[in-house]
Amino acid sequence: MSADELLRRLRSHQVPELIFLFGQETYLIQQMVRSVREAVLPVTGDDFNDNQFYGKEATAELILESAMTYPVFAEKRLVTVKDAHQLPAVELDNLIPYLQNPVPQTCLLLIADKIDNRRKFYQQFKKTGALVEFKPLSDREIPRHIRQVLEQRQIQISADGLDLFCLMVDGNLHEVRGELDKLLTYIGTATQIEIKDVEAVVSRGRVESVFELGNAVGRGDVATGLSLLRWL
Repeated sequence: MSADELLRRLRSHQVPELIFLFGQETYLIQQMVRSVREAVLPVTGDDFNDNQFYGKEATAELILESAMTYPVFAEKRLVTVKDAHQLPAVELDNLIPYLQNPVPQTCLLLIADKIDNRRKFYQQFKKTGALVEFKPLSDREIPRHIRQVLEQRQIQISADGLDLFCLMVDGNLHEVRGELDKLLTYIGTATQIEIKDVEAVVSRGRVESVFELGNAVGRGDVATGLSLLRWL
């Protein structure tokens, strides 16, 4: 299942009983976790129906005990397993019977850095649950993501402003969103971001690296050039 499809299901109140989020783009995973929580636990501070575990410490027995407990004065219970990639293989295997027949009133949410598609657990999860990967956005996808974020706030950005912004920030979405927040604070009530706004606010670290790379290439310093290229 794609992230967009899962988000559509959450917004239409069709919450899957089994959700597994994994990948390297932690910012997008955190955003999706927030969406899952809002869909499953509409009441803030619902501790009765909110169980959280960590893969390094959890056992299948503890997870299943929570997952098979009916919600208290609510429609659903949320059972979250963070760092699920640290669950021992035997514990994953012990969860397989539950994957085949999950409790409808429970959303079992697992979060991991990576998965091993060869394991029977993940093969079963693909059949009965929502297994969603979050890959880092490519340089071509970053501008579209920025425009989407701004459009949600009814704000436009000029083409040259967007080009400069993408040049000045790292592709890491935590940095992108952090710099965007600073930019939005800077423009106040304005609805258009211009290149001068980007120049005034966004860190110049990446741009300086670009110039340093050009200088290194110009003087034939291959070692320095390759080192700088890793950070662009």
